[in-house]
Amino acid sequence: MANAKDIVMEYFQATERLDWQSARSYLSDNFSYLSPVNSFDRAEPYLKYFKRQYQIRGSTKLDVKKVFAEGNDVCILQEFNSQIMCFWIVVGNDRKISSIRAILDSRPFMQHK
Repeated sequence: MANAKDIVMEYFQATERLDWQSARSYLSDNFSYLSPVNSFDRAEPYLKYFKRQYQIRGSTKLDVKKVFAEGNDVCILQEFNSQIMCFWIVVGNDRKISSIRAILDSRPFMQHK
């Protein structure tokens, strides 16, 4: 059985490949997302938003700096445009991602809204 870190990294690899169907399979039906820019309580609207962010950024490759995992909690530090962003991802008992919390400076993203 895959551990939480493996599940999260496989999810992000699917998004990098633009394989949104596969990415969706890693998200729980009770998925939630919260950031300074947006929040979602279902996977489909989140994935639509996430796809749009990739279109705006022009790249799907994540510059991951560090991954921490403890139990079902995974923390990813990544860099985008010289900004460090933190994602706290929780994998539920069903081995699917139940929530993502993003901590970042929202100013670069607000100009594209």
